[in-house]
Amino acid sequence: MKEALGKRRLWWIGKTGSLVLTTGLGVLLVAFPFTRTLESWSRDLPFAFRGYQSDDRIAIVDIDPESARELLPPGSPPETPLDRRVYARLLRLLKEQGARLVFLDVVFRADKPTEDAELAEAIRSHGRVVLAARVDRTASNLGASGNSAIARRVMPNETLAAAAAGVGLVNVPKDEREGIPFVRDLPMPEAEMEPAMAVAAGLLGGGHPMASHGPGHAINFRGPPGHFEHRGLAQVLASGHGFASNRIVLVGARPRQGFHDGDWFGTPYQRFGHGRMPGVELQANVLSNLLDGDPLCLLALRWQVLLAVLAGTAYAAATMGLRPVGGALAVAGVSSMVVAGSWLGQWQAHHWWTWLVPVAIQGPVAYGWALGFKYLVLERHGRRLRGAFAAYLSPVMADRIAESRFSLELGGEEVEASVMFTDLEGFTAMSESLAPKEVSRLLVAYFDETTGAILREDGTIVKYIGDAVMAVWGAPLPDPRHAERAVQAAWEMHRAGEKEIEGRRFRTRIGIGTGRVLSGNLGSRYRFDYTCIGDTTNFAARLEGMNKRFGTSVLLSDATVRQLPAGRFHLRPLGSFVAVGKREARAIHELLGPADSGPLPEWVAAFVAALGAFGERDWDRAGAGFRGVIAARGGVDGPSAFYLGLLAGMQSTPPPQGWKGEVHLTEK
Repeated sequence: MKEALGKRRLWWIGKTGSLVLTTGLGVLLVAFPFTRTLESWSRDLPFAFRGYQSDDRIAIVDIDPESARELLPPGSPPETPLDRRVYARLLRLLKEQGARLVFLDVVFRADKPTEDAELAEAIRSHGRVVLAARVDRTASNLGASGNSAIARRVMPNETLAAAAAGVGLVNVPKDEREGIPFVRDLPMPEAEMEPAMAVAAGLLGGGHPMASHGPGHAINFRGPPGHFEHRGLAQVLASGHGFASNRIVLVGARPRQGFHDGDWFGTPYQRFGHGRMPGVELQANVLSNLLDGDPLCLLALRWQVLLAVLAGTAYAAATMGLRPVGGALAVAGVSSMVVAGSWLGQWQAHHWWTWLVPVAIQGPVAYGWALGFKYLVLERHGRRLRGAFAAYLSPVMADRIAESRFSLELGGEEVEASVMFTDLEGFTAMSESLAPKEVSRLLVAYFDETTGAILREDGTIVKYIGDAVMAVWGAPLPDPRHAERAVQAAWEMHRAGEKEIEGRRFRTRIGIGTGRVLSGNLGSRYRFDYTCIGDTTNFAARLEGMNKRFGTSVLLSDATVRQLPAGRFHLRPLGSFVAVGKREARAIHELLGPADSGPLPEWVAAFVAALGAFGERDWDRAGAGFRGVIAARGGVDGPSAFYLGLLAGMQSTPPPQGWKGEVHLTEK
């Protein structure tokens, strides 16, 4: 009970620690990010797995290098601005084609009266043309106050601005903290002016959606660069077909990469192998977002904190108590749900949050904590087990038990095992003639010689009872060779007992039984021991005692013999016996030694034949056979003498009908 309470307390400590660590780390990284890397990757990764979204309402006319070569006078530098009458010609064409709105992403600052008059007339004629303005920021040395940026508004000239349906800013903030100028936010008002795309959306009947979205919104890109339909200015002027019919047309520069880099912007798709996007196409994405009301919104901090707490709780609950593979699968499962929910939220509800914090940080931390804590708990449990079993097991078995899930709690489980009982012949008489300290010293020397065989065969010494030993194989850990190892250990103990110890010779009597036993810690909550109980244990103890009656050293149950490898040991069957208090007869066998120690003695066959005659009630042949065995063994054979003692009674009082040769024992 105490161990169970301690274990539960440990697991609660582990779960609480995991919960505090994972949720606390998640909240810290979401609320106080040391870098925006996880936040930006959380926003951008879903773009790689979302299909491209078409928007046929918008088309782009590129002022590209090819158009410049065709429309500029020969020999003009590439940066030479186009004649404004070219734009007037384009506007007239777009009006004929039925363009809903035109945005000129060109700032016409200087006055050019001749060109402006024609362009202004084309702007008024179309009726829905938005012109671009921008805010330039330049560094200014303010002396003691240091450097500061001065905002300078660059507007189209009054002639063109008066003709246009609206003028708006084209500035778009860039996020350059990662070395790549990814567009972070939708363009917001500067210098008391609306963004150009907000003006365009208002003219189209979309109101002013920027007012409801506010700062901190990212562009919900419809696709990588080149996704919107676009054509060169020269191509549009030359073809004259209905390219712009019922469309919003954005006109802007698409210069060569590396030329006017300020007109190129990074996008999420740049992380996945695509190039940068020209400013006019960026404006097309912004306009599409404003018309549909679906720019990406970064969740408020309080909701991100709540999600980080929920994710940390899920990771902590899923990983504690699991094995490494199970814990990894649990982390993968929770992470999959976080990713799926976050991506669906971005795709469907147009909100994103820093979901990589739980997936990349909280999940691995929870998994590492669980593994580390489990290791500490197992190591602590292992030290207790090693300490509990150190005096009873071989080092190999002690380590195996420490690494297993063996419990020190009260109770047991039923297992298949082989149980051994030993006894030292003549111990009582020796104790009477020696001082207690001398007896103790002799016993220690004797056990050093004999019980080492148990540990070498990976047996468990359950207990010492005076001069007796109880040992078991197959418990507390399963062992498919438990019977073979028990018999081998018995033979080695028998041989060790024949050695002279402290000038004395000791003879060990051994009994081995095999079968189902209840293995575990038995006793009370005040005092308990590891042991094995059951009929198998009781029969092994009786076999050890029967050695004294037969004059043998090692007796085995029939169940033990049936599990031995064929030909591994020399054995002598001693017949079937009904123990006191039992109804069924059980066959027992005497261990004569390993088969590789020499051939089976010839007298064994003679004994088996005499035993067969005994079971057939052929008393004369049985008696002659047993006497022949005694003679062959130099005048001494305990089992033969035992049966000769039975024959006199059998002849005077024959056994009842149905008797099959079993012997009923009258003493335990």
